Amino acid sequence: MPGFPSRHKPLQQIAPVHVAQAQPENYGQGRGGRPWRRKRDAIMKRDQYLCVPCRAAGRVTAAEEVDHIVPQAEGGTGADDNLQAICVDCHIAKTKAEAARGANRSHPRRGRPVIPNPGGVGKNFEGLGSDTGRSAKFSHGQN
Repeated sequence: MPGFPSRHKPLQQIAPVHVAQAQPENYGQGRGGRPWRRKRDAIMKRDQYLCVPCRAAGRVTAAEEVDHIVPQAEGGTGADDNLQAICVDCHIAKTKAEAARGANRSHPRRGRPVIPNPGGVGKNFEGLGSDTGRSAKFSHGQN
């Protein structure tokens, strides 16, 4: 209502970076924008619209997507020589393998591998949680 003062801070004070990124001049700069579509079309044409991993394995499969050969999370770039045409099945398999490698990488803040579920509750794990060399027991409150 016009007679009441606003109880909220202006958006520019809360998240100035996000407000700047949302400006119209930044639209279309990510994947899905016109520059990416042009690059994608060029890569598909270069690779003759065929899946590069399938061709390497002796198969002929139509490519539907463009993928980073070396993932950006592993230091890859968006340069044309790091992009390839790929079919959906190969892309799923490659992404799954990359995710597995990512799960085994050292955690950036702790410098040690992240163990999502080291075998379940109530099992013995040699060397975990103890610097005395004894195995640590994990259980539901039982010692």
